[in-house]
Amino acid sequence: MIRSDFWNIKYDIETEIKPRYVRVNTLSLSLNEAVDGFRDEGWNLCKSQDKTNYKEFLNKITSLAEDEFLIDIHIPNLLIFPPKTEFYNHPAYKNGSLVLQDKASCLPVHILGPELGSIVLDMCAAPGMKTTQVAAVINNEGTIYAVERDPKRFETLNKIVDSSGATCVKTVNKDVLTCGGNNFPGVQYIIVDPSCTGSG
Repeated sequence: MIRSDFWNIKYDIETEIKPRYVRVNTLSLSLNEAVDGFRDEGWNLCKSQDKTNYKEFLNKITSLAEDEFLIDIHIPNLLIFPPKTEFYNHPAYKNGSLVLQDKASCLPVHILGPELGSIVLDMCAAPGMKTTQVAAVINNEGTIYAVERDPKRFETLNKIVDSSGATCVKTVNKDVLTCGGNNFPGVQYIIVDPSCTGSG
């Protein structure tokens, strides 16, 4: 049975709080380097006393001060900042070291959990957040086939892949449904997120 306060928490987080999630691109920056960098800028890292207490964690998210941030307890290398925190002019965002990616968008790759050296097919890859997340998880050791059929979105995919340093990615401008197994030999993992979790 769902607790009576569950829906209130869910409503607050999704429709009222909307924290800013930032994924650290570990292909160019370690989590510790990112945390130290934010501390140097005047940010304060809040630490959860009990990582098994999800309600406490949600309460910390909803009560973040303007100069505080958290490390997510579920997704490695995901940071949480107060709502509407701006990163578009941050040097680490501009150089691809920080990725503005919601937690929901990070979950598929986290659950998939590809190992180093894996061969992965991202069937609807643009704009490339999950593609580059996979590249970071496998540390560029392996191959990622990133397929996108729309030409404009394919351009965006290439830009994001290039800026992230994801050298293991092979982008393909095709409709994946017209491709056969020979196009992507040895695939061990597949990501399919056709509507893109981050866009709703």
